[in-house]
Amino acid sequence: MASSKTTSRTPRAGARFGTSHPSTQMLLAGVIAEVAAIVAGILGWVLTTGSPSGAMTVLLVGTVVGVVASALAGILALVGLFRYSRHTVAFVLLLVASILFNPITGFMLIAMFA
Repeated sequence: MASSKTTSRTPRAGARFGTSHPSTQMLLAGVIAEVAAIVAGILGWVLTTGSPSGAMTVLLVGTVVGVVASALAGILALVGLFRYSRHTVAFVLLLVASILFNPITGFMLIAMFA
C-alpha cells in the first residue's frame, strides 16, 4: 500500500518565496512603497532641467507617483497596525514616514513658510 505523502525531492514552486508571515509581507510592501515615494519625489525635484514643459511634466509625474506610493504605504501601515500586533513599532514608524515624506506635506510646508 502506497503512502499518501509525496516524497518528491523538488520543492514547490512558491516554497522559497512567500513563506514569511503576512504581517512581515505587508510591512515589506509598505516599506518598498515608501521608498518608491521618496525616490519619485526626489527625482521629480532634481530632474527638472531642459525645457519648461519637460521640467513641469517630470515634476508632476514624480509628485503623482510619490503621492500614490506614499498613500499606499500609509494604508498598508494602518491596516498592519490594526490587524497585526507583531510589528507595531515598525508600522507606526512607516505611518509617520508616509505622512512626513509625502509630497503634499512638502508642498504644504512650502506654502506655509513662503
